Amino acid sequence: MDRRKALMASTIVTVTLVAGAAAFAANSGLVGSRSDNVGNLQPASLTTPVSTPTVVTVYIDPATGAVVTPATTPAPAVPAAPARGGDHESDEREEGHGDD
Repeated sequence: MDRRKALMASTIVTVTLVAGAAAFAANSGLVGSRSDNVGNLQPASLTTPVSTPTVVTVYIDPATGAVVTPATTPAPAVPAAPARGGDHESDEREEGHGDD
């Protein structure tokens, strides 16, 4: 009697496992073939041409290590001319370096 119970129990377990495996295979799509692109790897094509990289200058404050914006004072295109003209000797006399 114990042998029949063991045989029935093992049969029930086997049938249950086979039914579960069949349900899993049906739900996961292993049996039927779908027309999706999952798992089909293809190289991507560029839609825009590659351009040359843009140079970016980053200013870092050495004391704090933080990124700072540089002062934007425009440099003069031409150096400023002296306000008054004259020779070298007259400049020395005005500064008190004359030949006294």
